Amino acid sequence: MTDLAAEFTVTFPMLAFVCLLVGMAGFVDASAGGGGIIALPAYVFTGMPAHFAFGCNKFSSACGTTLSVFKFWKAGAVNMRSSLLAAFSSFIGSGIAASIVLKIPNHVLKTMLLLILPVAAVVIFLKKTWERTTFPTLCPEGRPSCCRCLSDSW
Repeated sequence: MTDLAAEFTVTFPMLAFVCLLVGMAGFVDASAGGGGIIALPAYVFTGMPAHFAFGCNKFSSACGTTLSVFKFWKAGAVNMRSSLLAAFSSFIGSGIAASIVLKIPNHVLKTMLLLILPVAAVVIFLKKTWERTTFPTLCPEGRPSCCRCLSDSW
């Protein structure tokens, strides 16, 4: 296996492109969810290895989720016990997923992204009614932050 970091260099136009699209992805994620559908292809389009793209996407998603939870916590809308359980579960799930992804070759991950992202985009953007109808059954009343953290771990 070659050193993927040695093959990837960042230029200013690439950085500007990624910043623009990841900014849009953050806005979409904060308002409706599914920002990774924009961010992941932006990272991969620049030539970034898929493993790096997944890591960058996970980091930006985790930052956004952390800021959202903090804002809800300041407003008194967070059940601390369930949120801590969800955060712990999220870290465990992310660690397991990261160890699995690291075993998959770069070209296979890029092919998977090419096949899976369009399907995920259709599900996320055209099926928002699914989320509205099933969210209350997945999450107990008053505990949406718990389910949000758990869903972000996958």
